[in-house]
Amino acid sequence: MSNKLCKLVLLLFTLVFSGCISSSEKLEIDIAATSASLDKILVPITLPRVTKSSSHIAQAIFEMPSVSRSMVAAQAAQSRVSIAESAKKLTVNASSSTGLNSETNDGSHGAFLLTVSAQKLLEDNGQADRSIFLSELVAEAAILEAQIDVDQTLQKILDAYTSQNTASKVDGIIDHYVGMFNEREDLVKTAVEVGVLSNSDYLELQSLKNETLSEQAQALLRFKSSKSFLKTSFKTHFDAAVVELASKYSLLELPPLLFEKAYTKEILDIKSVQIKTEIEIEETLKKPVVNWQTSVSSPKSRGAGSTLFTGVTIGMPLKDGGKAVAKIEALLAQLIKTTTLIH
Repeated sequence: MSNKLCKLVLLLFTLVFSGCISSSEKLEIDIAATSASLDKILVPITLPRVTKSSSHIAQAIFEMPSVSRSMVAAQAAQSRVSIAESAKKLTVNASSSTGLNSETNDGSHGAFLLTVSAQKLLEDNGQADRSIFLSELVAEAAILEAQIDVDQTLQKILDAYTSQNTASKVDGIIDHYVGMFNEREDLVKTAVEVGVLSNSDYLELQSLKNETLSEQAQALLRFKSSKSFLKTSFKTHFDAAVVELASKYSLLELPPLLFEKAYTKEILDIKSVQIKTEIEIEETLKKPVVNWQTSVSSPKSRGAGSTLFTGVTIGMPLKDGGKAVAKIEALLAQLIKTTTLIH
């Protein structure tokens, strides 16, 4: 109840109805602990999809564009882990070509060439393992960012629901007490006429009443705005979701969700490790990479035998124009910035 409404009620009761009313109405609101109930509505981000049997609130949240995009991004990041892991597995490739082949002065003849090759990484100084670890870090950060989007959306819904409930309560309280004043306004005027109240007291009561009615109008506006937001958010789930909210959140005030700050800190920690891993990858790029390789090719000309090769291949870059050094310097600067944000 606002201070103005309290003052209006206080003046009304103490100046006009003292001795006439033995007791006044008292509104008692019990604010219970809500951490347990909050857990019931949260949907783990690790769920691959939301089914029809899931919470209507959860279904509506996961259908929202911003949350849906975050979920798709997280799933894409997770799929890239498998792509990184494939670098250590055996690969087999085949290629073919056909055309004319000329080997002697006798002329040319048609030729068909088929090559099948297999390759398996033997040693790369940990580059593949670091790339896999890096992709896992990216996926973990994407999942946390999606969870933040889910929590932020849920927070907005709870704020709107709380605002709607509070506005409805304020409207009812103001209606009750202003109605009481209106019913007894003649008594107030009589009290002014007999000198129990001064004319300035009566004018103050009228002014407080008008200000209270203005607050009531603002409360109704908040109620309509919050309800409109909930309808837009829930869409086809509106009726069921409102029932679900009413059954789980019957309070006027709810504590805010406090996950975002913790998630942000965790994302920064992951980012720090990610940058360090990228630096390690750049530092090992100039070291040799050893692969086992085998290939077989069909003959290029009639009478020739197939070509078979089995062995190891070793490759390493000799000069990159300073690209690795420049990238390491950029990563170090980024690491310093991230570390500063963490602390």
